[in-house]
Amino acid sequence: MTNEELVRSALDKVGGKSNVLTATNCMTRLRVRVKDDAKIDDEGLKAIEGVMGIVHDRTGYVEIVVGPGKCRKCADICRDMGIPADAATSTANDWQANKAAVKAGQKQSKVKELFKTFGDIFIPLIPGVVASGLCAGINSLIGQVVPNYAEIPALALISTLLGLMNTCFLGYLTAWVGYRAAEKFGGTPILGGMLGMITGLDGINKISVPLRGWFFALAFVSIGLTTNFRELGKYFKGGKPILLYVCGQSLNLALTLLMAWIMFYKVFPEITAKI
Repeated sequence: MTNEELVRSALDKVGGKSNVLTATNCMTRLRVRVKDDAKIDDEGLKAIEGVMGIVHDRTGYVEIVVGPGKCRKCADICRDMGIPADAATSTANDWQANKAAVKAGQKQSKVKELFKTFGDIFIPLIPGVVASGLCAGINSLIGQVVPNYAEIPALALISTLLGLMNTCFLGYLTAWVGYRAAEKFGGTPILGGMLGMITGLDGINKISVPLRGWFFALAFVSIGLTTNFRELGKYFKGGKPILLYVCGQSLNLALTLLMAWIMFYKVFPEITAKI
């Protein structure tokens, strides 16, 4: 049952939309005020799929327990249907706003602030890292599956483009970092990018190489400490990323073995026989 179907069923069990005065959510419940309390069907509400229970201990007022997150969506659906929120409770019961307010009021240590700063700079760069790695992986796969791809114009062009897309990010990573750092600290982004590129030039490499490893270690630690991994859980639901990784690596291994068999037993069998 969808959230909209749940709301429509619940409204039907409380006497219809015309009997509802307001509908507001708290953390786990949809709070409904009605004109005529006699029209509320307690057992009917409990029987609705998705309803975990109800609280009906006051006249003209019933709370329908549907769970965190879902109750907010149900309240939004009621709003779309023209049912107003209870002004006395709507703001106070916005748990996301309360959570943000509590976090904002917490005093962070200097170390946490440092990690957060690095995280704010590097987290937006993650899609570029992923895209760059993906291009490099596909390019490598082309080289394994079709060793003579350079002689095929279409594949040679694709391989060149993939290599360029990989290089354009990783080759100028320092510029991207400088650009993001300038944005974070309120500077001019283009000047930050220029300063970032300077750190990759030959003249300064001798100075920066010893510190670069520590710098990137700090950056990735910051990403880890400032990322809400509980929110990332939905992307790993059902083991999909792991399954895709295993399938991709299995395909890569199978293609490698196939190419080895073709080369050693079909193309150069006489060489194989001497081994």
